[in-house]
Amino acid sequence: MLPFVMPDSQPEVPFIIRLLESPNSPVALPGKIDLYGHDCLHLLLNCVSHSLTEEAFLLGFTMGNDIKTNRLHVWIYEFVSACLYPLKYRFNWCHCAAFDDGFRQGRAASILNINAFDFRSHQHWTIAQLRQHLKLSKND
Repeated sequence: MLPFVMPDSQPEVPFIIRLLESPNSPVALPGKIDLYGHDCLHLLLNCVSHSLTEEAFLLGFTMGNDIKTNRLHVWIYEFVSACLYPLKYRFNWCHCAAFDDGFRQGRAASILNINAFDFRSHQHWTIAQLRQHLKLSKND
């Protein structure tokens, strides 16, 4: 079963991050996903350390996997995450490289728009079952 793993609760997530990444934001970028789905993807993609590098990869994966994402969205996200995010969440160029790697892998995935998948209705499934259903490998 999918456990709920979240290092930051919703109120602790800085406003600028919620503005660009939350499905509830009117200006969120493509790839937006709620915290529960985000945490599920951490497990499915085996990004369990919650390091900034893994976070960058995961965010790149969800943006790359969303068919609405274009190069302008990527530029905006990389600029804001490298220059405007609070220091704890700020990307450096190594993190941007991990983001780009995740973006490429998200684009190449068999199932697109995974950010719209209803993880809550599948929370009784095992991680292996979900990986198989979504055609993901923990090495992706």
